[in-house]
Amino acid sequence: MKINPNNFKPFSVKGENGWAVDWTWEGEGLAGDYDPSDPDDHPLLRASLFHRPAPNAIPDCDLSYCTKARIDCTPAEFKILKRHLTNSALSLISLYKDAKDVENGVSSRLMERWTWRDYPLESAAERVCRKSRGGDQ
Repeated sequence: MKINPNNFKPFSVKGENGWAVDWTWEGEGLAGDYDPSDPDDHPLLRASLFHRPAPNAIPDCDLSYCTKARIDCTPAEFKILKRHLTNSALSLISLYKDAKDVENGVSSRLMERWTWRDYPLESAAERVCRKSRGGDQ
């Protein structure tokens, strides 16, 4: 049974010095708003990078991108994908000490890889889904 996007539980990957990446579903699909009646559309996760230097502080960095990480897979498939997303987020977070580090644009370029241009997560997610269905043996 596939995950119902409306029941998706967002998760956060927290790093050091107040950095975090939140993974949420905001109703987005391949062509804007997710259309469940379109068999070619898929619900996609949004990744948001935050820097909150102290608890309850207003974030001084906020970058957000819709990714191609699909959540219309089984819980077992998503568990593997979530591990991959967590590792990707921790790699991104490890680059920063404070919000000034974001000004060089590295975070934007890395997060763009999770979106439409260069998406390493899609192939991993697709492989996971195919293997669980008996393909690519």
